[in-house]
Amino acid sequence: MPDAIEIVKKIFDGLEENEIQAMMTVAEKRTHPTGTVLVREGRLEHTFYIIVDGMVAITRQLQDGGSRHLNSRGAGEFFGEMALIDNAPRAATVVTTMETTVLEISERDFNQLLRRNPAVATSMLRSITATLRANDQAAIADLSRKNIELIKAYSDLKAAQAEIVAKEKLERELEIAAELQRSLLPTVFPTVPGWTFAPCSSLLFMVC
Repeated sequence: MPDAIEIVKKIFDGLEENEIQAMMTVAEKRTHPTGTVLVREGRLEHTFYIIVDGMVAITRQLQDGGSRHLNSRGAGEFFGEMALIDNAPRAATVVTTMETTVLEISERDFNQLLRRNPAVATSMLRSITATLRANDQAAIADLSRKNIELIKAYSDLKAAQAEIVAKEKLERELEIAAELQRSLLPTVFPTVPGWTFAPCSSLLFMVC
């Protein structure tokens, strides 16, 4: 298993050794089995998590009752950071996809750490802000890609509709031509010994 202190050092680069130790004193190290819900969407929770070992899946509820997988995170990453910033309900659900060890820091402990050692809290908030910015950029890129896909789908749909309209127009023109042809044909044909006359009921390639 990766060393928790080394992971914290990597995430919060620039902290002094005593600052790392100060953070570790308020963090609780826990191991959760597969399928454990650590964060539940819509709940008002107050814990920040650093993944020491394992993997979690982040999902969000859809209006139709289903769920959408947003992201996966592993060792050296964190989640639940908004619990330290605002008092809003969770925006997504986080579930362990394998046995996962995390460091848990509550909002209360973080506030105590902030009072005792502002440098630690400042570094944490700086890293959290950078992650939020990266997530926003990824979300914008994803939305841009989906927008391009929607534009293409709409263009393809318009082309298909135009083709259907053109086909219907051609069929209508053929119907009109057929009606015109029928109107030009005589209703009574002369009687000629040895010959039989009959109107042609179809156009072009159709057999009379």
